[in-house]
Amino acid sequence: MTVEFVIFLGVGKLVIYILQKFLSDNVSNKFVDNLVSCDLCLGVWVYTALAGVYNIYILSDVLGYIPILSPVIAGCFASFLMHLLAIGWKAKFEVVVI
Repeated sequence: MTVEFVIFLGVGKLVIYILQKFLSDNVSNKFVDNLVSCDLCLGVWVYTALAGVYNIYILSDVLGYIPILSPVIAGCFASFLMHLLAIGWKAKFEVVVI
């Protein structure tokens, strides 16, 4: 499960990156523009869809499988985890100009 989850996180981050690159300049709707510009917001939707496709359920041992709620919980958790990882990466390697 661990390797599958890491691949799930990597594929999701790649999809988020591609969507942000291609849709950031081509969106005329304000809601979609706000969604695409936020990696946490877009990540919830991307990781929820991927969790449904790959059958990844984080709390299946505790709650069991709940048809719509289980992929949403996995998507929210994965999105928040990758958002924290991205913030840490940017903070560690950013260039501060004084």
